[in-house]
Amino acid sequence: MTYNLSLASIVPAASAFTVQVNSTARSVSSVSVSGTKVLLTLSSPLAYGNTVTVAYTKPSTNPLQTSAGGQAATISAQSVTNRIAAPAAPAVPAYVSSEIKDAARSVVEITYNLSLANIVPAASAFTVQVNSTARSVSSVSISGTKVLLTLSSPVAYGNTVTVAYTKPSTNPLQTSAGGQAATFSAQSVTNRIAAPPAPPVPAYVSSVIENASPSVIEITYSLALANTIPSGSAFAVVVNSTPRSVSSVSVSGTKVILTLSSPVAYGNTITVAYAKPSTNPLQTSAGGQVATISAQSVTNRVSQPAPPPVVVTPPPVVPNKQPVPVVTFPDRTYSGFIGELNASGSYDTDKDKLTFSWKVPSEIPVSSINTEVIQFLAPLTETNQTYEFILTVSDGKTTQSKTIPITVVPYEPDLEIAEVISVSASDSYSNNLPYNIIDGNIGTMWSSKGEEQSLILELKSPFIIQHIKIAFQPGQKMECYFDIYGSNDGETWESILIKAKSCSFSGGIHVFEFPISKAIAEFKFLKFIGLGNSNDSWNYISEFRIFGYRQKNRADYEDLIVKLYPNPAREFVNILIDDPSFNPDFIKIGSLEGKILFTDKVDPEIRLLQIPVTFKPGIYFVQMGIGEITMFSQKLIVAF
Repeated sequence: MTYNLSLASIVPAASAFTVQVNSTARSVSSVSVSGTKVLLTLSSPLAYGNTVTVAYTKPSTNPLQTSAGGQAATISAQSVTNRIAAPAAPAVPAYVSSEIKDAARSVVEITYNLSLANIVPAASAFTVQVNSTARSVSSVSISGTKVLLTLSSPVAYGNTVTVAYTKPSTNPLQTSAGGQAATFSAQSVTNRIAAPPAPPVPAYVSSVIENASPSVIEITYSLALANTIPSGSAFAVVVNSTPRSVSSVSVSGTKVILTLSSPVAYGNTITVAYAKPSTNPLQTSAGGQVATISAQSVTNRVSQPAPPPVVVTPPPVVPNKQPVPVVTFPDRTYSGFIGELNASGSYDTDKDKLTFSWKVPSEIPVSSINTEVIQFLAPLTETNQTYEFILTVSDGKTTQSKTIPITVVPYEPDLEIAEVISVSASDSYSNNLPYNIIDGNIGTMWSSKGEEQSLILELKSPFIIQHIKIAFQPGQKMECYFDIYGSNDGETWESILIKAKSCSFSGGIHVFEFPISKAIAEFKFLKFIGLGNSNDSWNYISEFRIFGYRQKNRADYEDLIVKLYPNPAREFVNILIDDPSFNPDFIKIGSLEGKILFTDKVDPEIRLLQIPVTFKPGIYFVQMGIGEITMFSQKLIVAF
């Protein structure tokens, strides 16, 4: 307040002044006088645009006055000039760019030039299009200068992506100072997703026509091929400069087999070419497609025809003695195990050279069908099944056949299957993911290239593992190599199977038994380490199952097929074979280090055994079974 005369330093009470701000009273905290001015300090500051009035009621004590005693009169409400400057408008964040990174393929990152407040608009404020098709936004979050949009499904390499923003009436994007981001139309999103690795491509190796099949060209590639069959028109075969049509095409492992419309003769010059078709091209199971090849020479192994027979007086005819097939084979083979049929004992009293031919059941893979000794992989069965193999032995003049019945028996059918709660891998190729090994579908698999690639299976609870069943690559014709480790904490591992391998003629279900010293221990984790195969460094697993039993508690005791008591034992232990269908022929007692301390045969008529305990106090294992197969295993504790 300014007066026309200088005022004395006599200060009235604050109650002598009345201040209103926008028609509302604002209290006066203190009063001071300086020259012609009266200074009123308010209880709170004014703002730009406020309407302010001030009034003065002369008090009886300490009224405003000059040094000569001239007192200022009462004044009614007077307008106060408000010279407070308008606040500066907050800075508005500007759109800079957008991108999707390879590490987070479902997240669009939008970058602004200013940091944003954690005020999150609804997902509907954003419009994302992938290859011109709308892709819904699942959630929105803010981090510094970035707006993170999580999409309903991931974006792929090469997709074209745009993003747009429509400023909503509620919770618009804004800075902490209130500067609101403007609407922007569709903006290109930089797609930084890396291209998937190309699958390995099979390379042409060679072509041949064998004397035994002069109408068949075998083309060999460097990798096993999927059973995807191109049309015969994809191949061009020329014999002595004249085209020869292809009647049929088939694929077997690394070989493409072309059956010609007519056979090739000795000395013919043959070439073969392949033009990759748009439909059903030759390819691996991983999708690596065989490239077009120009005319390649075919090795012609068709023999020269025999010269016309020379007419001679035949010697006296000596009656030919027929060959005698003799086969040794197991009386039974367990599911998932490799069996052997040995015909090397076959003979011919005329000392003629013998050849062998086997007719095998279609569902059983074998190592060969024309050698004297063959191996087979016993299929999975739930009951005893008998399969017939037929051996035909020839001495070049006559043949003799023999039927061999092979009984395949379920292996340890009473064991539990462990519940796997998670599967992780050090690496995986394309859609061949770790979970595929426990999906129950042998047509899917996990694959990874390189030695030391690993899978880790976590079990629901610690498990006493007796054996595992593994299926490898369907249709494979090579050995697969691997190690198995066990752990209870997922960090400290102990070796179980080292440099184990599959058979070389099938990728079907194989059974791998745990060593005695490991088959009585509990494990919570199993690690599979792939060591490649006999052809290359790829690892393939179609199915992985774990069999054994959880540690039995007292409630389960009555369900055991064999009961041990007392356990812990001191002077002796009773062993009761309580299941009438279980007829073991051996019993073993061993230490945890794998040393067998007691072994004996079991009389099938005796169901209760009493064995003196002469071992030191500690933990041992009791095993019973048939032949070389352990069917029962249980811990035995010897007390002090």
